[in-house]
Amino acid sequence: MEPRQVIEVERLPAEAGATIEMTDILMLGGDGEVTFGQPLVEGARVVAEVLDHGRDKKIVVFKYKNKTRYRRKQGHRQGFTRLAIQSILTGKEQAAEPKPARAPRAHDATIPAAIAKEAAGPQRKPRTRKTEGEK
Repeated sequence: MEPRQVIEVERLPAEAGATIEMTDILMLGGDGEVTFGQPLVEGARVVAEVLDHGRDKKIVVFKYKNKTRYRRKQGHRQGFTRLAIQSILTGKEQAAEPKPARAPRAHDATIPAAIAKEAAGPQRKPRTRKTEGEK
């Protein structure tokens, strides 16, 4: 990772536009020097801005057993969070204050999130499939 790089990680519980700080750093590298933690690197942290959340492309999970008429097909889309790395701190230097969260964009200000969620209606319960014993 480098500052100003955009990465995708597993979904994090943070709002888009928020600044997060990751402190569980296992290894640092740069300038020809590599530091490994025991298990973590002391004082190291990464400051990043949450750009948005999304879901990866669909994968198909297919289970099949020969001669027993057993077939199961299931799809899955993994959630992710897109981060923009602002700074990587080794613990030796102090961080400059991270910039405040971005100002709301025009489309964000038109519909507040709470109102948009209410307008979407109630959330449906996921469908459950009956097992062969329940039929």
